Amino acid sequence: MHTRRIATATLGLLLVLLTAALPSAAGEGDGYQGTPFVDGNQAGYELEGVQQLGGVVRGPGVPAWLRECSWQEMAHDEFTAFVHSLSGVGGSVAVGSGDRSWKVVLCSTAPAAQLAAGDRWGFGVTNILEAWQVGDPVPRRFIDWLIAYGYSLVEIPLQASSSSPAGDSVAPLIAQLDTWLWIDSSDWATRSATTPAVFGVTATVTAEPYSVVFRTSEGEVIDCQDNIGAVYDYSRPGGAQSTGCSVVYRDASSVADQTLTSTVRWGVTYSCSSSACPSGTLPDFVITTTRDVRVAEIVGVGIATED
Repeated sequence: MHTRRIATATLGLLLVLLTAALPSAAGEGDGYQGTPFVDGNQAGYELEGVQQLGGVVRGPGVPAWLRECSWQEMAHDEFTAFVHSLSGVGGSVAVGSGDRSWKVVLCSTAPAAQLAAGDRWGFGVTNILEAWQVGDPVPRRFIDWLIAYGYSLVEIPLQASSSSPAGDSVAPLIAQLDTWLWIDSSDWATRSATTPAVFGVTATVTAEPYSVVFRTSEGEVIDCQDNIGAVYDYSRPGGAQSTGCSVVYRDASSVADQTLTSTVRWGVTYSCSSSACPSGTLPDFVITTTRDVRVAEIVGVGIATED
């Protein structure tokens, strides 16, 4: 039963769970699959908080330091002086000889422990993520960072679980009757981001939604695959429409507080403008939002009549 058009205004506050699954280490030989800078040797990223319905989150679960690095080209003498001016590093880092310039990436806010693997510049003191001389092959460590940088720039919507009825105080869901579910098309759309050119190389990261699962506070789980739920059209008769994604709440809100949760998984790929960085895949973005819903019940009233 459908009582009115779903409200398009913000429906309260959402509990948002943002996760990025663990990536594999960057592969050898045929190209990279993931980047070690995304997982940080942790059990995955998880952010939890209350957000307004709608809007976006930038690089969900990805550490902000990836967006805060800088890069510059230094003359050989300038780079040598810079490295050797730093306490405890001057005698332990070999800059080499010659007059070729250096390409340098600096990340002053990154956690040194996370960057320990492959560190040849004493990052904890120098803040040098990677450096190499002009004309040398592009280091893998630089490519790993550039891919992760692009991953951190992708803006993913905080989706609202749309339903008919809307589930608010004006148009509550009705216990024991079907509620249609879907994700709005404005949220179910490909998102991408491209890094600035860093020494002439860019990375483009693309995220595409491919799965949505709804859960109710009563324990029902509805797998709506690639958003197969139809949008209910109030201009058409109800009997002329159908959906592959719906749920029935058993109890009204007067019995227990009710919620509706949606989890959308986004497949993530990347490509680069340089052959040193072939295309590959990254961990899914996983966005889970929960909103309160109001569930009413229809009560039949019998009236005795005299013959």
